[in-house]
Amino acid sequence: MSFLRPKVTLWLKRWQEALLGFGFVLFGLWLVLTSYGIGLWAGFGFLILGFILVLTGLRRGRLYQTELGPGVVEIVEGRMTYLGPFSGGTIDLDDLCGIAFTPSQTGPGMWVLHSHAGKDLSIPENAYHVELLLDAWAALPGFDMGAMLRVQGNKKNQSHQVWTRPAHKALT
Repeated sequence: MSFLRPKVTLWLKRWQEALLGFGFVLFGLWLVLTSYGIGLWAGFGFLILGFILVLTGLRRGRLYQTELGPGVVEIVEGRMTYLGPFSGGTIDLDDLCGIAFTPSQTGPGMWVLHSHAGKDLSIPENAYHVELLLDAWAALPGFDMGAMLRVQGNKKNQSHQVWTRPAHKALT
């Protein structure tokens, strides 16, 4: 039996990482202001860890889906796999050459991953474990997390290119 309303429970689950980070920041600040020696350095450690958790928690919270769509996203050793009821596929992170987002007025938008081999992989924005893509894409060269979140929040019916792999310069 839960003493919290379902909406409050969903809100806490959505922002749990950011709230945990905020708690670490408060604890670290308390240690910094009231301690000396090792306690002072531990406080700085808690402050840094807390700020990192708050930042990542805010990003993950914006991507959190309350209603799950079809399919599952898996990422294993740089290989992104989408297993859907009607479609699916796999693209290696090294083979990825572009990421686009296509919003929809009637349902969830689609992430479209382009590969060098010419095959595309479409993943609904509310698929199970879609937040794992965020961690994988953060390692891409020149990937702008803020631009990705802005594009996902835009509900116009046009596709937006989120990321394109930069061309390698020839060595001279």
